[in-house]
Amino acid sequence: MRGPALAVAALGLASALLLHSCSLGEWLDPSEPVEERFREASDRSPPALDQASLADGFAFIVGTDIHFGKGDGEPRRAALDAFAMIAKEEDARFALFAGDSTDDGEESEFDSMVAFADSLQRRDGSALPWYAVVGNHDLFNGGWSHYRKLVGPSYAIIPCGPVDIYLLDSASGTLGNSQLDRLRADMKADPLPKITLTHTPIIGSGDGVYIRLPNPLERAIILDLFAASDVRLMLNGHTHAYGEASLGDLREITIGSLVDANDGLAHCLVVQVDGAGAISSIKSMDF
Repeated sequence: MRGPALAVAALGLASALLLHSCSLGEWLDPSEPVEERFREASDRSPPALDQASLADGFAFIVGTDIHFGKGDGEPRRAALDAFAMIAKEEDARFALFAGDSTDDGEESEFDSMVAFADSLQRRDGSALPWYAVVGNHDLFNGGWSHYRKLVGPSYAIIPCGPVDIYLLDSASGTLGNSQLDRLRADMKADPLPKITLTHTPIIGSGDGVYIRLPNPLERAIILDLFAASDVRLMLNGHTHAYGEASLGDLREITIGSLVDANDGLAHCLVVQVDGAGAISSIKSMDF
């Protein structure tokens, strides 16, 4: 086998390996297209926040890739307890979860995720509101039907005093045309500073297609929109490793997994926003 025939064979082998890997294969779920998820309503509406209490600034806590259903035991319980304790100690006003809250998209796993999130408390003992974006693992086994019922919509904007937080669906490795059109219109009409939450990184802090949205044109369109729309911070998960990236004034933080990080630690993030909508501090908690 020589020349073109060898090249074709090599390409075929490479394609087969990619499609059967645990990375790209996780995105290939034609039964849960992002366009349909974007159009479907959710049974759970995002909770409203007291805007007056946020006007002078606030803190929020972010966790990701909890993978409920993937084992149990003391290390997992300790990480979840630590997250709850940090939320109280830092006086977080709400919590964000950046996807892959479940491991296999099973309803029982979503039940566990919601039970944990609902148990979180503010410093004053009241319930801590929480929001999430869908991750690729949350779509396994028809998981979108459970996510939509128990967790929330595919796309949402959360008003938070001086900033707006955009919850975006990147679980299929793309935002899709409908979501991107809506995002463009909403950001154009929104004068406030913004924070975005996705599961998949957009800039990405390393090399390789799996650690960010794979389509370079789509990434360029999104980043151009964000740069023109006063996006102050992009938050995401997916890689199970902490990372930071920037492009011009855009800043992205990828939060390591709360319970299954590549470095063996548990990770979460506490972000402080001031009354002008600026990011005044970011604390990466590793334990």
